Amino acid sequence: DFASLVYDCYFEHDPEDVSVWVDRFRTRLRHAKLPCLEPEMEFVRGVELTAIQRMLKAVGIFARLWFKQEKSTHLGYMLPVLRRVVALAERNQLKPLATWLSASVIPGVARATEELVA
Repeated sequence: DFASLVYDCYFEHDPEDVSVWVDRFRTRLRHAKLPCLEPEMEFVRGVELTAIQRMLKAVGIFARLWFKQEKSTHLGYMLPVLRRVVALAERNQLKPLATWLSASVIPGVARATEELVA
């Protein structure tokens, strides 16, 4: 989906590019007479909230790949994705989520991945 493309788990796009893409997508939806949130800030927030959900789901899948199948191929993506989630959460009035991830989850993931590499 659109949010997963612009807030990718494997590649971090330039924020200016993301802003342009979100604006173009919203404009195209409006021209096609398809539903989209108004005003523009609500649309942007909707995309960012969707991206948060998608990235958290992906982090869960990355963890499951390790715990259930011992595949470490995606562990290196967990910390960067979680940090992007924190940034988006802080921008979208989700401070408790950002605080919890920063204080508990990210340090735990960092320790766990360091131990695996050692």
